[in-house]
Amino acid sequence: MFEKIRRITGVKEEHSILKCIKLLCLENDISVAELEKELGFSNGLISKWSNSSPTGDKIVKVAVRFGVSADYLLGLVEDIGTNDVNELHSK
Repeated sequence: MFEKIRRITGVKEEHSILKCIKLLCLENDISVAELEKELGFSNGLISKWSNSSPTGDKIVKVAVRFGVSADYLLGLVEDIGTNDVNELHSK
C-alpha cells in the first residue's frame, strides 16, 4: 500500500491513517463523507485524523468495513491481511 501511495502522490511520505482510509475509499468507490455516514461518525471526523489520533473503536469500525486489519490501517504492516474482527462478528 505504501508503494501505491508513493506512485499516486509521487512523494515519499510517512504513513498516515487518513491517507490509508482515503485510498481504501477510492479503491471501493465510496467517499470519505459516505463512509462517515455509513459508520455513524460525525461529519468531518475522519479528516480530523490528520492532526489527531482516532480511538480504537473507530479504527476497528473502519477496518471491519473494508475487511482489513487494524494493523494495516495503522501502518504497522504493509500487507492488507484479514481482519480477525470480521470472523468474530460472523460467528
